[in-house]
Amino acid sequence: ENYFTENNKVTRERLLNSICGSEDMGLLSTNCQYNLLKRNIPIAELLLHIVGYHLTNEEDLIEFALGEKDLIQWKDRGAGAPWISPESLYTHYMPFSEDTRNALDKLMRFCFKPILHDRPCTLR
Repeated sequence: ENYFTENNKVTRERLLNSICGSEDMGLLSTNCQYNLLKRNIPIAELLLHIVGYHLTNEEDLIEFALGEKDLIQWKDRGAGAPWISPESLYTHYMPFSEDTRNALDKLMRFCFKPILHDRPCTLR
């Protein structure tokens, strides 16, 4: 499977674990939970991709992008293994035509600007 499919599976699992782990979800009927998640998870996933694409601090990005087990594995890696930012991944390493890569970059920047244009994107 490709990068986007795998990345979306991980993102979706993390979102669902986080949301379903809250006490508030237990107060809703199963049908209501299902409808809320079905309608809103795709939007939440997209927002996570947009924010991750624009994080400027490598440490913040690694903490944001990796799950608990992945973060432990990353910290135990050999010296010299570089982190590739999502922006670099999309613009340099994806098997897309240059026009497609440029369009994706333009779209990510367009989606980001109205949301967080007034501050630098860091987690701290």
